[in-house]
Amino acid sequence: MQNCFIRARKGSYLLAAWRQMILNFWTREPREFDYFMHQLMFKSLVEHDPVAKKYFDAMPHIDQAPTHALWWSVANEPYTKKLFKEYTSGAFFQKTTYNSPWAKNPIPGSIADEMINHMYKTKTKK
Repeated sequence: MQNCFIRARKGSYLLAAWRQMILNFWTREPREFDYFMHQLMFKSLVEHDPVAKKYFDAMPHIDQAPTHALWWSVANEPYTKKLFKEYTSGAFFQKTTYNSPWAKNPIPGSIADEMINHMYKTKTKK
């Protein structure tokens, strides 16, 4: 489950129940227990709440692999527009990370370097 992008209608049972689990957790715990705590809580919700399971089972399930493909498959490959387009065309957003070695120190000319150091930089006029 990608919790970096969630879409729901107002009054969603799943989101309300999940939110309540998170609020209950933070009223009792001083710190997080796992990087994937939100995903683990959601999994617990749909496994133990029959209403949540019913709604979850009725939802469309979309493969999230395309959102990880660019960064985890070819970030260190030499950047080309063709390769970039090939790996980004399967998803409307891409998951990246700030703490991988290639995010901190990208290989010059790589896809990671292009994304971090060149792609979204604006040119200043002198």
